[in-house]
Amino acid sequence: MPVTVYMGVDARNDHSFRIPRPDLTEQLAIPDACTTCHKDQQSPWAAKAIKKWYGKSPHGYQQFGQASQALEQQRADALQLTYGVLLDEASDIAKATVASYLGAYPSRQALMTAMQKLRSRRLSENRSRSEGKPF
Repeated sequence: MPVTVYMGVDARNDHSFRIPRPDLTEQLAIPDACTTCHKDQQSPWAAKAIKKWYGKSPHGYQQFGQASQALEQQRADALQLTYGVLLDEASDIAKATVASYLGAYPSRQALMTAMQKLRSRRLSENRSRSEGKPF
């Protein structure tokens, strides 16, 4: 397992296994897990190998990379991709990350989407806390 240094001093092997996405390496300018170990190969080789093994390019559950990049680059499709993350089953940290950019896109839709997501989260937390408790 490759070593990742946390907080500048804590070197640890990363044991989190996510579906490798070498198909996104060039598009998003991110490293891919495959060529971290297979240093003699490049991302297109890894993407082709994964497609051969699985019969398709697996997409996994992490669909927020494109939205994050679009927000960073202030692209025209950033809000559409962000709403996709917010309304999807993405992790809370992914939703919070993309939501933190909404202030740069002041609009009624951005405000309403953020409020809706905050409200739905709060309601579900309150509901789960009160299950089985008398009023």
